[in-house]
Amino acid sequence: MLGKEFNSIQLFTTKEDIAYQILDKGKSRLKHLPPTTTEKPAMAHDKQKQRFIDASALFLKELEITNSLGEIRAEKYDKYRQIDKFIETVDSLYSGSSLEKKDKLRIFDLGSGKSYLTFALYSYFAELKKKPVEMIGVEVRPELVKASLELAEKCHFSGLTFEEGEINKTAVRDADIVVALHACDTATDDSLVKGIRSEAHMIIVAPCCHKYVRKHMKPEGAIADLLSTGILEQREADLVTDSLRALVLEYYGYKTQVFEFISSEHTSKNIMITALKVSSEKNEEALEKITSIKKLFGLPDFYLDAQLGI
Repeated sequence: MLGKEFNSIQLFTTKEDIAYQILDKGKSRLKHLPPTTTEKPAMAHDKQKQRFIDASALFLKELEITNSLGEIRAEKYDKYRQIDKFIETVDSLYSGSSLEKKDKLRIFDLGSGKSYLTFALYSYFAELKKKPVEMIGVEVRPELVKASLELAEKCHFSGLTFEEGEINKTAVRDADIVVALHACDTATDDSLVKGIRSEAHMIIVAPCCHKYVRKHMKPEGAIADLLSTGILEQREADLVTDSLRALVLEYYGYKTQVFEFISSEHTSKNIMITALKVSSEKNEEALEKITSIKKLFGLPDFYLDAQLGI
């Protein structure tokens, strides 16, 4: 920010003060000054951030999030923050839920990719919560499946395994938790279908690459005028897609939340939808909202409704 928003900066330490100032004509000045104070500031009022994933974890080192000393790599701090924030979200959903009373959890991670969050989720339940876990990561790319299997063995994560396959062709049965993080376009919907049909108690998705709704919506009147430019149409299609996904979950008896997972400063894939099963009855009011939104945006379907036969 120096030279743009600010022209000077001052660093205070217990040994010296250091002042740097940008002058006219491209010149600058650096001064070393006596310390303003030789006492360290009191830390009693600082709020310590609770971390759910220990930076010394072996899987973080193997996935090159941390170095050999267990320190977070500077270029991977955003990834570590994303991992820890995800586990914080899971913890808030899990704590006080009926899942705490289960003897063992069965979890599916659909579209596990490089498995950063898969390993973190397994570690949270198996190591932090001491909960027996059977967890299956599903990924279409064989090289990633192979690497994840090798890492699970290296970490002695005996309840964690990985399978090669497409989400829509994967058999998901008796799932307690289904997650799909950054599964592209309708792969997120396929994951929701698996979770809903399995009657999973907890479903978590972080959608990305929305395409289906934008291709199929044909709004009329003022809505069409509102979305007359490509970027606005794209953003509205993203919002409509995720709103409809949340409403479908509500229709099937889930309590849902849609929120910013990580600030868009760190990633553009920053929307998360969480759902907890609270009823076995269908929510007809949610279905009425779905029908109204489809009509408003001229949608014959939005893929998820077609897959579930709504």
